[in-house]
Amino acid sequence: MAEQAQIEEATRAKIAAAHERIKKKRQERKAEEARKAEEARKVEEEEEWKQKEEVDWVAREKAWRSSQKQQLKVSCHRSCFLVGTDLVCRC
Repeated sequence: MAEQAQIEEATRAKIAAAHERIKKKRQERKAEEARKAEEARKVEEEEEWKQKEEVDWVAREKAWRSSQKQQLKVSCHRSCFLVGTDLVCRC
């Protein structure tokens, strides 16, 4: 009878240890999934930031080119006026 109790106690201990290992593995898996999700979120945020920066750069470049074009046109008109050819100026 005592031997049977020892066997049952050993079995319960093995089952409890197995449950703990399973619990630990689940926690590790959840932590890994959370880490991967956070990493993916950071990558996505970085891509969005890069895209926004590129769009902003293109807008600034367009504005600068437009400004340069307008300044050139004004300069041309001024030159035509000063030379006296403003009536036929095709700037």
